Amino acid sequence: MVSQISVKYGPPQSDKIDANQGNDGKIYRFGKATWEFRDTDSSEKYGITVDLLPTGFNYFSKYGKSFGYVTIEYAAVSLEERLRLKEY
Repeated sequence: MVSQISVKYGPPQSDKIDANQGNDGKIYRFGKATWEFRDTDSSEKYGITVDLLPTGFNYFSKYGKSFGYVTIEYAAVSLEERLRLKEY
């Protein structure tokens, strides 16, 4: 996923992998990559974040599930800043 996004937006500004102990006592690696960029037509600032939670880390233990997943967040950073400052 990170390499596919990097083709269009270049390498991420932040790309890190952390290791954490899962509910089963094993060590699992988590990945996170982030990009920030400006749209050339509108000059609006945007951000993309990709998070990876590996299979086997029972993050959803209250549901009795154990599975991995990837989340992708696409944010309109300029809009968030204007809303926070009430400039709308």
